[in-house]
Amino acid sequence: GDGCIISGIYKGFLDLKELGITESIPKIVGVQAEGASPLAEAYETGSEKVQFGPAETIADSISVGAPRNWAKALRAVRKSGGVMIRVSDKEILDSIPELARETGVFAEPAGATSFAGFRKMAIQGKVGPRDKIALVVTGNGLKDIDSAREAVGNPLEVEPELRDLEKVLG
Repeated sequence: GDGCIISGIYKGFLDLKELGITESIPKIVGVQAEGASPLAEAYETGSEKVQFGPAETIADSISVGAPRNWAKALRAVRKSGGVMIRVSDKEILDSIPELARETGVFAEPAGATSFAGFRKMAIQGKVGPRDKIALVVTGNGLKDIDSAREAVGNPLEVEPELRDLEKVLG
């Protein structure tokens, strides 16, 4: 997206550190959709500037080709020792049902992007079972029902009778 959330998180932890409330700032990982990833591209190339361009992703809330807070976001990731990564629309959609099953959180595609990034990093061995990780899930799945249907299919229709429910559930 615009980089506002990750730069705000970094600023919050920086303030906590300066106040002596925490000793360190966590590594910040920014996750962008492949079709809208100017921050990740700048991070990967080591550039100090972001190249603006078109953005196209199923995660419409983060479909940003010209991020407003790009400088602060890149600084936050770099100063925290974190990384920027990209995930595909398929990885985002695949994350929606798993996030719901494992955590009870129903996210829209933009919200599930952080989980998609976590899954990718876990598969690559960049995070492990002993790592302490917090994910920011920014949007509820009710914002984008069509994408949820694409990810998990249409809901089952059941008459309000116990025997009908038992029949559907097997």
